[in-house]
Amino acid sequence: MPTLVKCITLCEQVASRGSELTRAPRMPLTGDERANVERIFNDANNNRIDLTKVNLD
Repeated sequence: MPTLVKCITLCEQVASRGSELTRAPRMPLTGDERANVERIFNDANNNRIDLTKVNLD
């Protein structure tokens, strides 16, 4: 998957843990591809298990 690094760096930025900036020749994701990665990240984040409810915090 040639966009794996770009997907990971975008998720790091959305999670406020880093930046989506990468070295050339990689460019930031745009359009539908970017929207899809953000949707997947947000869906996963909104549906994650609350570890405090299972004593794993």
